[in-house]
Amino acid sequence: VFVSSHILAEVQEVCDRVGIIDKGVLVAEDSVSKLSVKLNLKPKIIIELEKISEKIVESVKKVEGVEKVEAIGVMIHITCNQKAKSKIIISVEKAGGDIVNIQTKEPSLEEVFMRFTEG
Repeated sequence: VFVSSHILAEVQEVCDRVGIIDKGVLVAEDSVSKLSVKLNLKPKIIIELEKISEKIVESVKKVEGVEKVEAIGVMIHITCNQKAKSKIIISVEKAGGDIVNIQTKEPSLEEVFMRFTEG
């Protein structure tokens, strides 16, 4: 079955493979996760803490595989490779952080599409 849509979030929910066409040319075809790997797109980890400190943020920045750390309120948004996740959790706890919630956000089809079409 072929589905064509510009609502990429819905496409990602229902399709296990996607093809990306740019200017009439098929530029990519695979699962979103495999296309993300090809583009070197990293997942984002969002950690909610009881309270945040500079010590916690700095300890996360030092973890191997962490590329970007952004503190927003009691949340830390981290861009990293998949292997860094457990090390990040340990780092937060060693720095005195009380973790309330952890979410992993994989790259979206929209991010993949924009990279392949240079949008």
